[in-house]
Amino acid sequence: MHRGDLWLAVHRPPRGLLGGLWEVPGFELRKGPGDDPFSALQRGLDQSLHLRVHLSGPPSRISHAYTHMKIALTAYSCLPDTDATLQPEAPWDDLRWLNDEQMPAFGITGLSLKVLKAMHANQSSLL
Repeated sequence: MHRGDLWLAVHRPPRGLLGGLWEVPGFELRKGPGDDPFSALQRGLDQSLHLRVHLSGPPSRISHAYTHMKIALTAYSCLPDTDATLQPEAPWDDLRWLNDEQMPAFGITGLSLKVLKAMHANQSSLL
């Protein structure tokens, strides 16, 4: 999720796995009947951040390994159509729009850094 040179980062509450770290918004998607993955993502963003988006580039497949599991995900490059506002059911406790220089000071998860790298590569390939 980007707005110019700013990327949306959300803060995980200070409990549980990766508690207290910042990340790009993401969900374990549960598709509804007839849903495609992007529609399910749009629904999750609307429910948790009251955010509506549209695609701004091709999706990227990303693999990541934690000490206890491996995951594969599809990252979508999106532009916001509305402002993001945390909703009560959101799994995060804060959000910020950050530029690349600000990211290291905010403790971004390794997976989110991979997502951002892929999004930068997609933007470069579109120029």
